[in-house]
Amino acid sequence: MSEFTPWSNSPSSIGPVIPLVHDRDSMEDSQILNRLRSRGAEELTELFSSMRENLRAMIAARLDSRLHSRIDSSDIVQETYIRALKSLDHYLDSPTIHPVVWLRLLCKNLVAETHRQQFRAIRSPAKEMVVNDSGYDFIAEQLSDSMPSVLSRISQSELARKVAGLIEQLGVNDREILEMRHKDELTLVQIAEMLSIPIETAKKRYQRALARFRDFASSLITESKDD
Repeated sequence: MSEFTPWSNSPSSIGPVIPLVHDRDSMEDSQILNRLRSRGAEELTELFSSMRENLRAMIAARLDSRLHSRIDSSDIVQETYIRALKSLDHYLDSPTIHPVVWLRLLCKNLVAETHRQQFRAIRSPAKEMVVNDSGYDFIAEQLSDSMPSVLSRISQSELARKVAGLIEQLGVNDREILEMRHKDELTLVQIAEMLSIPIETAKKRYQRALARFRDFASSLITESKDD
């Protein structure tokens, strides 16, 4: 697991989350968007092909272990591709997130749908199957290691809930780059290749996302001291 430092001693002064279309780095993003607009399904197919193995790994990490023998991750990957083809025009009408992030979100939504469909029949007050679709427990675990004073006051599950709330305050692009780095354990070089951006741009976006999370995470420190 890659090292994760949720905050610094001096709070970040980063301002509000800025959508992709207004990002300073949008020049790199616009290149892949322009290719999608000009080449359509052909460009999407090439982009998706380059992501297949990463998506399979992402599904394996998020799919409930009780479903591994019944659900083929390749089926979820293929359904993601079909949905992407169908919704490509709608996405390109107003693309506020990177195309790779869009495809990852489609895939994660399908994993969540699979969980709901598979466990719907056995849900009852006496027999509830709890499935974690948030995917933010990986940050909660590292927070608990880095901040034992907080964990001594609240449970791991409560910490996970608080962290999920902090993460949800970030923009989609920020959430995804943190997840790619710390849950999927991709290197910044791999992230840059996946997003079709220079490595320096990937580093800048990752550091910016981490700084924003540090801002939000400072509230956990405050709450811990007040309790």
